[in-house]
Amino acid sequence: AVISDATNPCPADLAAPFGVLDLADIAAFVTGFQSQAPIADLAEPEGVFDLADIASFVGSFTAGCP
Repeated sequence: AVISDATNPCPADLAAPFGVLDLADIAAFVTGFQSQAPIADLAEPEGVFDLADIASFVGSFTAGCP
């Protein structure tokens, strides 16, 4: 699973071009969440796809990349 932590400075940056948050990143998260792929498992508990994963993605996306 891809868990949001200090080693990943921008967990919402899921699709190319990397370093830019755009609709491709949103599409990658939505697709991953719907198919329960590890790319969308951004929050504890690991292996559970729930609102915590969505909140983590949205929070990271709105905060932007460093």
